[in-house]
Amino acid sequence: SILLGYDSLDAYLIMQSNPETYEFSEDQILRMSYILNIYRSLNTLFSQSESSDNWMNKPNNAPLFKGKPAIEIMKRGGLNDLAIVADYLHSISQF
Repeated sequence: SILLGYDSLDAYLIMQSNPETYEFSEDQILRMSYILNIYRSLNTLFSQSESSDNWMNKPNNAPLFKGKPAIEIMKRGGLNDLAIVADYLHSISQF
């Protein structure tokens, strides 16, 4: 729920109970966009989903990540944290 910008599990459960009528904030829509872009970039880089999962969870030596897994960066909860991972993946998937 933190990746989507919910400040509590209760807020997330309210949305989940009736997503058809829930009004997402602009911040939440941006978060979903970053998450989908991360997913797309991972699928461009890796042919198997297991490799994508491993990349997200293993320590990363790129200076941007300072040895931390990408998922830890994303879990900090900021919109900018999602942007960091999405932009990084986009840049390396262009080659």
